[in-house]
Amino acid sequence: GKLYDRGFMTLPFCPIYGLGVMSAYFLLGTPQQGKGILKNVEGSYRRMALYLIFAFLIPTLAEYAVGYVFDKAFSLRLWSYAGRPLNINGYVCIPVSVVWSVALTTVMRFVFLPLKRLVFRISDKLSVILAVTLFVAMAWDTVWNFTKL
Repeated sequence: GKLYDRGFMTLPFCPIYGLGVMSAYFLLGTPQQGKGILKNVEGSYRRMALYLIFAFLIPTLAEYAVGYVFDKAFSLRLWSYAGRPLNINGYVCIPVSVVWSVALTTVMRFVFLPLKRLVFRISDKLSVILAVTLFVAMAWDTVWNFTKL
């Protein structure tokens, strides 16, 4: 029920989550289809196990990189896991990364493809309008917040 400052952006965008999902899709595909790194992996259990491992690594590396860059370049600590066990310099935390791995794999297994099919049902004209509107909003928000640093 309360508004909460979740980090760098002013509008309700959290690009690091989108980056994680889209990186997983382009690098791995979905657990059931396996593409990119997992293209030639045979067996659904083996592919799922490897997917979970990569779904651990992708968000963990992204979270560490973003946290480190904002901390060192702008003296802005967007989050801190310093008080949690198995944290790495406070930027990432292994137990949280395990949760992200399971969450990302679950989203990519059960949500991503149906959502993709739904998005592709939107007319081309509306797709362009939405894409341009969201791009302008995110670009404005990013520039606005960088000027405040």
